[in-house]
Amino acid sequence: MKKQVLLAAVAAVLSGCATGVPKTFTISGGEVVRVPVYKELPFAASGGWSYDTDDIRGLHVSDNRIGSGERNLVYRFSFAVLQPDAFPTSVKIEDVTDPEAQLLLLDDAPTIQQAKGSILVKHPPRSWSGSSDPMKLTDSRLQWLLSDENSVRIHRFTITMNTGKSIVAYYTLNYQRGTKKQMRAWLQ
Repeated sequence: MKKQVLLAAVAAVLSGCATGVPKTFTISGGEVVRVPVYKELPFAASGGWSYDTDDIRGLHVSDNRIGSGERNLVYRFSFAVLQPDAFPTSVKIEDVTDPEAQLLLLDDAPTIQQAKGSILVKHPPRSWSGSSDPMKLTDSRLQWLLSDENSVRIHRFTITMNTGKSIVAYYTLNYQRGTKKQMRAWLQ
């Protein structure tokens, strides 16, 4: 059985006491997801919107601009694996914001890093991390970056565990038009 949870994160700092009103987004394949928003931006709220299960915790997505000569954008992804005997056998991450999903990463042989132990933690979490391939501004997966409007990008994590369990979770990123303009300038 697939678990579906919507994760939301904000690139900008929001007030800690704000509460979100759900907004509906239609993603690739016509699926509809609801995200809590504040001032038109999705954000991580307490309760059912943060993704914590017995298996994984703390999904994270960040964009990184790399390169001194030829400049590229690389997405970096990570999550913690909580159960001592569980590990992912496959990790697939897609941008599902548009009608057609865009593959950002497929890891069919994930490697888990062990965290350092502590007397306070019986089984310290282990973590997985991975990166997309470098993308130029002309890459079809970055077409959203060319518009002058604010953008919300929705990333779908599909994680298959060695137990046979399949976990599907969503994570959102917000890009303000000024940030997009700076990213375009840097990538050119």
